[in-house]
Amino acid sequence: MYHNYFKRCFLSPVLLILLLILLISISSWSCILQTDTSRPKLAEIESRIKTVLELPTYEYVYRDIIYIAEQADFLGFRHKDKQLLFAIDVKLQAGIDLSKGVRVTPETQGGLAISVPEPEILLVDADENSITQYFKREFGGEIGRLEYYDEISHSKNRIRRDALERGILARARENAASVVGSLLQSQGISPVTIEFHQETQQGVLP
Repeated sequence: MYHNYFKRCFLSPVLLILLLILLISISSWSCILQTDTSRPKLAEIESRIKTVLELPTYEYVYRDIIYIAEQADFLGFRHKDKQLLFAIDVKLQAGIDLSKGVRVTPETQGGLAISVPEPEILLVDADENSITQYFKREFGGEIGRLEYYDEISHSKNRIRRDALERGILARARENAASVVGSLLQSQGISPVTIEFHQETQQGVLP
């Protein structure tokens, strides 16, 4: 089997939507910031941070070209020749899994410490509507749907590895920190410390 692909890196509409949510959130922050550093205020801040992180913070779209071939000969005669060449779009998104918690802690200087989960791969999805078939040959047998879907599954796994090697999590981390930091600093909350926590078998690291 032969595979080849190229990727398109999208900062929009994902980040554009995030920035729009940020602008909407800013307009309603004044009344929140007029109160003291109470638990309801911190809960409200946590809620708004979750709002801007609901969407993935980084996205790749790969155009993967897949070639399937199976050939067999008997006594010098080829009795099987199955080939298929097609392309498919695979979308990969990275961001914050909000189910792992967001914590907001007041700091002595008057700022806030924000702790969010480390970014991770949230989605690897092959768009079957994007399939373009270039060549198909079925001599001595048909190419079954299981073979077809197996190759797409292998493609998704390979694309996940490629995205990790290209540093997609680091980019998602930078974007998440930028969006959250801008949300708080635009309303005069300073200093802002943004941390990322990881989970272990025992739970979330403090």
